[in-house]
Amino acid sequence: HPNLESLDLWRLNLTGPTFDRYDNRFEKYSIDLKALANLKALKSLNLGDNNLKLEQEECEIIFSLENLESLNLSLTYRNLFNKRQLKLNETTFKRMKNLKHLNLSGNQIKLEGNCFKHLTQLIELDLSKTTFDSDKNEDHDIFSSLKQLEKFKFDDIERNDWFQLYR
Repeated sequence: HPNLESLDLWRLNLTGPTFDRYDNRFEKYSIDLKALANLKALKSLNLGDNNLKLEQEECEIIFSLENLESLNLSLTYRNLFNKRQLKLNETTFKRMKNLKHLNLSGNQIKLEGNCFKHLTQLIELDLSKTTFDSDKNEDHDIFSSLKQLEKFKFDDIERNDWFQLYR
């Protein structure tokens, strides 16, 4: 539906069977993330706690949703053994100028440059249980443009030279 503003697919296993703790059976779900490109009015997208691989093409579709105000791509305890790597660079969030809430917790994140520089309206960022990989020779002042940020969660971050990331 082109006027859909909120899509909540939290805790579905969109790539295979998952244990449903409420009715004790395995269910399968699938989604073609390319369909998201047609949801121009979407303001809230929750894909948290799924086993989505998120290849480059799917990431580009998600990160091109210009009206998004809230995006959850988190992985929680059920899926931490299957961490996915998200590549974030200076153009990743370029079209997401309205984004206010971003949850990337539990992912492996490959940083390339100042990936958050276009998120000037962001008020909440969750990077908990995230593993970072970046070029140690590169200067990452990645949080400098987040002037509106009110809530920043970063417990259990795994990264060498964390002080270089946040200064």
